[in-house]
Amino acid sequence: MKKIKIFTKVLIIGLFMTFLSQSCTNLDEEIYSQVTPDNFYQDANQFVSALGSAYTGMYGYAAGGPLSLQEVSSDEVVVPTRGPDWDDGGHWRRLQLHSWNYEDPEIGGVWGFAYGGVSTCNRLIYTFESLVEEGKVEADFAAPFIGELKVLRGFYYWTLLDVYGNVPIVTRFDDPDATPPTKSRKEVYDFIVQSLEEYVPLLAENVDLSTYGRMSKWAGKALLAKLYLNAEVYTGTAEWQKAADACDDIIESGKFNLETNFFNNFDADITGSSEFIFAIPYDKVYAQGFNLVMRTLHYGMQNTYNLTAQPWNGFCSMEEFYNSFDDDDLRKGQPGTVDGPYTGRGTFLVGYQYKSNGDLVTDDGFEAGDPDGAPLNLMPKVNELGPVALKQAGARMGKWEFAMGGTSEMSNDYGVFRYADILLMKAEALWRISNSPTDGEALALVNQVRSTHGGAKIGLITSLDGPVSFAIEDGSIPGGELLNERGREMAFENHRRQDLIRWGLFLDVEKFTPPVHNPGDKFETDPKTNIYPIPRGQLDANPDLIQNPGYQGAGG
Repeated sequence: MKKIKIFTKVLIIGLFMTFLSQSCTNLDEEIYSQVTPDNFYQDANQFVSALGSAYTGMYGYAAGGPLSLQEVSSDEVVVPTRGPDWDDGGHWRRLQLHSWNYEDPEIGGVWGFAYGGVSTCNRLIYTFESLVEEGKVEADFAAPFIGELKVLRGFYYWTLLDVYGNVPIVTRFDDPDATPPTKSRKEVYDFIVQSLEEYVPLLAENVDLSTYGRMSKWAGKALLAKLYLNAEVYTGTAEWQKAADACDDIIESGKFNLETNFFNNFDADITGSSEFIFAIPYDKVYAQGFNLVMRTLHYGMQNTYNLTAQPWNGFCSMEEFYNSFDDDDLRKGQPGTVDGPYTGRGTFLVGYQYKSNGDLVTDDGFEAGDPDGAPLNLMPKVNELGPVALKQAGARMGKWEFAMGGTSEMSNDYGVFRYADILLMKAEALWRISNSPTDGEALALVNQVRSTHGGAKIGLITSLDGPVSFAIEDGSIPGGELLNERGREMAFENHRRQDLIRWGLFLDVEKFTPPVHNPGDKFETDPKTNIYPIPRGQLDANPDLIQNPGYQGAGG
């Protein structure tokens, strides 16, 4: 039986307590109990249950706006327009072409995701601090919970910093400014780092069910490592040594290990991974939001997994990214054949697809341009970005296990910060400090990840044979094989846009985009696209916001 995770317990308790407080409003009823600050915040369990609402906002992280902005804009993921499907006013093609505008829905959605989390954290911080000020709770008792909320708030602000750059900083719930002014990207970075450096030491060091899905000391260190790794992008000043040191704190704790089976990190109904430093424990009933099964699978693959809903046939991989994996890399997976499906797991789903009864999946609506006819044969090549991309075009995202008999919601836990990423971040920081393709410690870390998870060891950070990714196929980009390895290991995990920007390759959009046949679709290679625009709805609501340079809207 699946173990009930602490996060789900927190959610259920929080909802239950909310129900109690709302149900005691009928004056004609006899009130047996009433939840108030005087009688609720009495022990650690009650504080933890209150924290739940600050984490529920994370459910939008793995399949909503953050995934779209970080991955669809990169060389990893594409959402082709397949006839009438996935047009959505050209939004998905604009994300791929970097020609987005300040009205695009995913751009507005991430603002709501992040500031919704900030607001909830601020509300709970105010509640806890008020209890201390009123003498109802001891300061030492409340401090770790307040610190946890401020670190979690730092995560939401990191999303804003990374995506939009220049945003308001709001820390008060009791006296919020309806029109807070824009702060510079460096000011936002400094605010987050200062807060984390102050409060991360207060957080729990244990790694068990009580901290699963919550900000621990190690999750806070991972967030700091991410900030330091991208500091040059955010502020103009590199912090490679600080990034390496934050990674060392996690490594030297001895609390995390690489999974010997790479795909253990992505199993359905997983109850934990030795690699998870901070994870979102999704549940198809109690913690919904991870719907990759719907976004990526072909319509006919409903019968492959006996799903209760038909998938939407959207998200898939770029052909060049698929080809960046060696065929003998166990992370890649192998295509199914007409003689039978490949029975192993893979980052990608390609080739012939089968129903659960062993019959080939058929696509009765296949196009005349499909050389294989009616049986569904997923091909890595995406013939065009749209508007008439073939329905079977594109390797699908098979990294997370799709449960048999599943619904449109998945119960796979999502590793926001994973130990393999910590090792690769340290490798990159060391390589950048030494600027040497033969840096022994950096190379050893890369090969530790590769050899454990199914890839052959490499001899240099920049391969003598040349990397194979889209922009570094000639081997001319220093550290290119390290970037390639980050792609192979961390595919589809919300890191790729950051990585490409850090390497100065994000603007090479024409090199990693399928053919463009719609006359209205235009590439944009302006450096302004290294950050997204402030959404129109926010500019309309707050005249004190300043639009990012080059974009439409106030101050643009």
